[in-house]
Amino acid sequence: MGCVFVIINSSKSLWILHACSLIHIFVYEFNVTVLQIVVQLLFITVIYSQKLLILLYWLYKAVSTMSETNFLRGYFVMNLDHLRYFVALSRTENYTQTAKMLHITQPSLTKAMHSLEKELDLALFKRDGRRVTLTPEGRLFANSVSTSLISLDKNIAEAKSLNEEKTIIRLASLRTLSIKWLPDMAQRFLKSTENPTIDFQFNTDTGLSPDILNGLRSKKYDVAFCSRLDNYPDLNFFPVAEQTMVCITPIDHALANHSSVNLAETLNYPQVTFSESSGLYSIMNKLFNEVGGHPIVAYSVEEDQAIAGLVANGFGIAIVPNMSIMQTMPVKIIPISFPNEQRILYMATLKRTENQPAIASFVNFVKSQSKQLSVNNI
Repeated sequence: MGCVFVIINSSKSLWILHACSLIHIFVYEFNVTVLQIVVQLLFITVIYSQKLLILLYWLYKAVSTMSETNFLRGYFVMNLDHLRYFVALSRTENYTQTAKMLHITQPSLTKAMHSLEKELDLALFKRDGRRVTLTPEGRLFANSVSTSLISLDKNIAEAKSLNEEKTIIRLASLRTLSIKWLPDMAQRFLKSTENPTIDFQFNTDTGLSPDILNGLRSKKYDVAFCSRLDNYPDLNFFPVAEQTMVCITPIDHALANHSSVNLAETLNYPQVTFSESSGLYSIMNKLFNEVGGHPIVAYSVEEDQAIAGLVANGFGIAIVPNMSIMQTMPVKIIPISFPNEQRILYMATLKRTENQPAIASFVNFVKSQSKQLSVNNI
């Protein structure tokens, strides 16, 4: 009923404009005749408002003097341009200036304004040579038409945008990958694709691999980037990046002057370690088992960036993947001479699902770009 209320609350001239717009849409898009529309409006009038009788009168007056096709094409389509000309002229009140601005001849503009005034049966301007001034009726009409045209242009733009609706690829990643690696990969894909409607939605969920993979499994995400975990037989994992494990210490720590360390040398110092919920927990256990000991756990957290922050503030040392963000932090990054271990990060997708072409294209692009793993470029 929104259209009806717009019509009721408008001036007589705008009733005609809105009605013609509706008739144009129904006749050309839905093959409804003007007579059918008038009958429907009559039915609405009986139920809702006597004011629509006035609208029906003006519709009848217009339809009775011309054929359906001429009414729609001549009145509605032609006068849409005329209304735009009228709004432009109402702002400049100068025929020469307005014609130049609209890239039409002055006689064409004059003819259009005469035609509009004749159709509306209103004097819109007082003329004084090439200059004109709006009549009170013309000023009221100009304000209403200007507002209506803005709304019309907005609705047309929105309607056209439906044909260009974006395909959203929902990504989830570890925060480590979301800082540099993934945004760079996504941007390179957008530059390479011929489909301008593709866009991304970036997510980090809780920042933990199990939660990210569960979100992928439940189809909350389309593609995930995280650690590879056991017990996910329904997912495909493809390696995309590699991080070397390093030791980090505060800059004034006893190990800070070492050029490299054996992991066994770290066992005497309190450490900030990964909690059991982290995807790195099993890797750390494997590393320390190889040197036959376990660290002194001062603090246990889930994410590598949080660990680096604690180390930078003197809460202990840590064994973490090498991250570019640590170059900006007050920590000493020390290579581990033994055991030598890398953390592999993966792209994960559902096995038994047919992805949209855009998603499949992105997955294939990442695979092609990751044939040689990105090492410590995260």
